Amino acid sequence: MRKFLILIGGMIMCLFIIGCFHSKDQVKKEDIKDLKAFRFSYTVGYYMNADFSYEVELQKEGKYNASYKASGIAPEDKLEKEISETVVLELEELMKKHNIHKWNEFHKNDPNVLDGNSFSLSF
Repeated sequence: MRKFLILIGGMIMCLFIIGCFHSKDQVKKEDIKDLKAFRFSYTVGYYMNADFSYEVELQKEGKYNASYKASGIAPEDKLEKEISETVVLELEELMKKHNIHKWNEFHKNDPNVLDGNSFSLSF
């Protein structure tokens, strides 16, 4: 009975490990299309409004809105502009060119660093 339980436990462990590796890269380069939203932001410190952000979002009317917020600028004062679908297609191609799909599920940090820059990317 004990050998049976060890065998079952080993099989469950193997399936768990295989499942973890399999789910890492579910987004493929060719899946980057029909972009609805893109957001990249990073911080350079912990003072008020220390972050930069670049955003593109598809509006209900079918038009794209882009925004940029520089460090030191309040979120309500960010620059906003309507952009064409051509610009969004160029963004998609840029994302493919630089293999951005490989960043899927990236959630790493260095626990020994107590202060520093950070970033966030979603699309």
